[in-house]
Amino acid sequence: MYDILKDVQLSEGTLLPSRACNPLTHWGGDSLLLATSFEIGGKITINIHDLQPTSSPPFLVTESFLLQPHEGIFSFSPVSFHASFFDIEDVVILNVRDLEILLRIDGTTRSNREGSQCFSPDGRFFAYMTEAYEIHVWKNMCTVYVPWSNFVPQFPDPCGFAFSPSAISILSWGTYGIELLENHLRPPSPKNTRHHRRTVEHLVAYSAGGTCIATARPYESVVTILDPLLNTPQQYINTNMRIRDIKIFDNVLFVADEHELVSWDLGAGGTGRDAHGVRRATIDRISGIGAASVETWWLKLSNDCSQIAAAAAGGRTVSLYDIKTQEILNECTMENIGQGFLEGCAVGDIRDMRFSPDGR
Repeated sequence: MYDILKDVQLSEGTLLPSRACNPLTHWGGDSLLLATSFEIGGKITINIHDLQPTSSPPFLVTESFLLQPHEGIFSFSPVSFHASFFDIEDVVILNVRDLEILLRIDGTTRSNREGSQCFSPDGRFFAYMTEAYEIHVWKNMCTVYVPWSNFVPQFPDPCGFAFSPSAISILSWGTYGIELLENHLRPPSPKNTRHHRRTVEHLVAYSAGGTCIATARPYESVVTILDPLLNTPQQYINTNMRIRDIKIFDNVLFVADEHELVSWDLGAGGTGRDAHGVRRATIDRISGIGAASVETWWLKLSNDCSQIAAAAAGGRTVSLYDIKTQEILNECTMENIGQGFLEGCAVGDIRDMRFSPDGR
């Protein structure tokens, strides 16, 4: 266990090999719970660990359950204390406290990918992905699970999925894209299912409270202001720039390219209906930005649009630039992480950047 902000190792401990691909974790207040499952003497033992950095060992076993053997990938909900075993052709969910079987599905053909089944964070739902990439959702009714919804992700060959923290939607991801699925909807007809073979990247910005949403495509010039309730365009702004990033802060839309930062006042309430006024700031002093290789640079605006982070794609150095003073505040070079290559880029090369929610 590490304190990431202080870059200090707090503790180290060993867990028995688990039937899960990785130890299953769950935040509970100020503690971190881990669930592991392993087989000894023909029985399955499920241990619940509470991570205590000051203890030795730091992974204290707070509860332990002994089960009859079940085949398949193991997952666990520390909220409901329900465990699932997801085999090639069947699914079993049981309550580990009283060993009652709550759901048994025979004849399924599951996906063999990691992340192909999980409980929702609140324990209300369980979902799994079939070999045909359908996501089946079941609702926990305490003593039984009932069918809830089925999903067919629009992008082909999804790699995995996860519930949102409030379990009102599901995020699915794969080689061709990421998509958000509302779990109360029915899947589209297979005839209407579109298979996207390539994706178009979009930049998205939104105002405080979500009263205004702006979208743009990298290297294009138009920003679209959307009505978040109707999901319809309210206004189009032609920036005459090759857009690299956009943000909305204090009802002002900021647009950056490799040469300048331009802002538009979106008007009362940030509705975007009466955007007016333009302010510009030159930014082409950032470590070679403005040179012939500008298209190989990543640019990211800070949350309050007072700073810009810039990095050369395929490089390992990030520059932090202050827009007001037009000075470089700091430069940081990342160490190489791992070995080998990924899609033509060495592992460890910068592929993207984000500012943290608190802007630090």
